[in-house]
Parts: sequence; C-alpha cells; structure tokens
Amino acid sequence: MRLFIALTALIALFLSATVQASSHGSKEYGSKTVVETLASNDNYSTLVKAVKAAGLAETLSGEGPFTVFAPTNDAFDALPSGKLESLLDPENRDELVEILTYHVIAGKVMSADIMGKTMDKETVEGSDISIVRSSGDRTGQEADAHMGDRSVDRMDDRMDDRMDDRMDQAKRDRAYDRTDEVKTDHSYDRDDDRTGKKAYDRKDNKHMQNTGIMVNDARVIKADIKASNGVVHGIDKVLIPD
Repeated sequence: MRLFIALTALIALFLSATVQASSHGSKEYGSKTVVETLASNDNYSTLVKAVKAAGLAETLSGEGPFTVFAPTNDAFDALPSGKLESLLDPENRDELVEILTYHVIAGKVMSADIMGKTMDKETVEGSDISIVRSSGDRTGQEADAHMGDRSVDRMDDRMDDRMDDRMDQAKRDRAYDRTDEVKTDHSYDRDDDRTGKKAYDRKDNKHMQNTGIMVNDARVIKADIKASNGVVHGIDKVLIPD
C-alpha cells in the first residue's frame, strides 16, 4: 500500500507539469533536471544507479518541483554489508522505491526556508521526515555574500602553504649541507605522506559544507544544488523509513 501511495504521488507530480509553466533556465532553478544534476556529480553515482534500478529516473526528470535529499556514495557504502546489493536486486524493487521516495519531498525547500526552524515534511513515500537547521549557519546562496572573505582565506592558505614549502626546502638544504648526502628514501616518504595527506584532505572536503542542517539523523553536507525541476541537498546517510 505504501508503495502504491508513493508511486501515485510521483505520477501526480509528473502529470502536474502539463498545467505548469516551465521554469527552466530561470534564476530560481538550474539548467539540468534533478537526475541530470546528480548524474553530473560522481559523489552521487550510486544514487543515480539506484534511481534507475527503481524506475524513477523518468518521473524525477518531470517538472516537479522536487526537493531531493541525496545520499552520497559514502552514505550507501556505510549500509550494512550486502544491503545495497540486496536493494538493487530486481526482486527487491518495492523496498528500493520506498527508500528512495522517502528522500523526496513535493515542492522546493531551500536552506533559507528552514533557518532556525524545525520542520516535519511529508515525503513522497508517505512518512514524515524531520528537518532542523540552526540559525547561525550559512549555506548555498547565503554564502555567496561572503565570497570575499573566503577568497581572502584561500589566499592566506596559499601563502601559508608557500611559506611551509619554503621552510621545508630550507630544512632540506641545511640537511644536505650538514651531511653532504642525498636524503634517504625514508625521509622523502615522510614528506610525501605529509603533503599527500594535506592534498587528499582538501580534495575530500571540497564538496562539503558546514550547513548546520539535519534531516532525521543525517547531516546535509551540500545544500541548495539547483536543478531545473527542484533542488538537491547532499546528505551523509541513507534515510530508512520506519
């Protein structure tokens, strides 16, 4: 019954496109559909695979609008062993549809809409999810007003990195002078580990934001990703309906 309700709600949203004016390309929306937006980001490739396996790709490409809380690949990897493979099995399609539609809300909910609020929103699956955001955090478009500060911070980071590199070079030069020998492979390994970890950390956190938004017990790590038919918020956990 819950699956029937979820599919009926999605079909109703899809058909509503025939009586709504298109918002494609406007400032309020992006140029790609929700599915295309997710497919363009490797962090959500598992979700895209699941959406296609559930047969929801066409519906989520309709006008909507939809708000999609999108689990990252890491979120799916954190599921119990074998759970993802089980969900992707065609025999378990009904369960997969229920879980995925539990991540979808009819209408567009931006982070600014829930500033300092606690909201219970009904999902397409039929159950409610709780959305909470502390009032002191900025994300999405709100953060654009602070680009200047972030640019200064990035410049400071680059200057610090350059200073670190120069100091490291100076230390290596002094080591050469004292020993008159080439540094051992082991010392280079330590340098590589240090600089490699720094580069990895920057790459790994590049797509993450401190949004202050929680959806049930999942944290929103990327908010306000605009799509032509709604908005996507990246989350760090797969939501499971009761």
